[in-house]
Amino acid sequence: MKILLLLLPLFLHAGEYFAKVEPFESFTISSKVSGLVTFTNQKALSHVAGDESIIKIDDTISKINYEVALSTYNIKRKFYQKIKNLSTKSKFQKDNEKIVYLNAKQAYIRSKDDLQSRNIKAKNLYIDKILVKKGNYVNPSTPLIKAYDTSKAKLIIYVSKEDLDDIENKTILVNGKDDFKLHKYFKIADDVQVSSYKVILSGPSPKHFSQIAKVVIK
Repeated sequence: MKILLLLLPLFLHAGEYFAKVEPFESFTISSKVSGLVTFTNQKALSHVAGDESIIKIDDTISKINYEVALSTYNIKRKFYQKIKNLSTKSKFQKDNEKIVYLNAKQAYIRSKDDLQSRNIKAKNLYIDKILVKKGNYVNPSTPLIKAYDTSKAKLIIYVSKEDLDDIENKTILVNGKDDFKLHKYFKIADDVQVSSYKVILSGPSPKHFSQIAKVVIK
């Protein structure tokens, strides 16, 4: 009986529901590169990050590769710009130099991306967890940071078919206020919340998340 109750939407009466106020979106930031973690910013935990580094991955070789790629790119770019309009150079020569220049450009872009990917930031996100420690070795796709967009909030409720009907034209109140708006709703019943339909509301960021709110649809 207890299991069945957990599967039902949490409501008081028809058109009335309970929901937890959650951050609008959650993120797991993963590594794009392989390397040794050289720094973790523990002071960033439980705060909304600015432009500071949260995690750094060893970039000793990456810096060298970047400088070499940048220098090569600049040399090849300048040489191609110099010869591309010369009548003394054949089309074949110009095409070859263009290919060399474009390959150097791609190598430079790759080295720049690799270097930047070793300095992990999470600007404007609330840092909930740092999932690695200094000295850990990470690979591409290794989870690094659990973060949230707390700039606004969401509520997820599972409503009856009657409350879903014409929901776009209904009044939705959260704790008696109309500051939450309809963000998205699903016309197919939920797999877990039997015979109920998922509705997502979005609203302003509260002082504290994870509180239970009363939602009224009328």
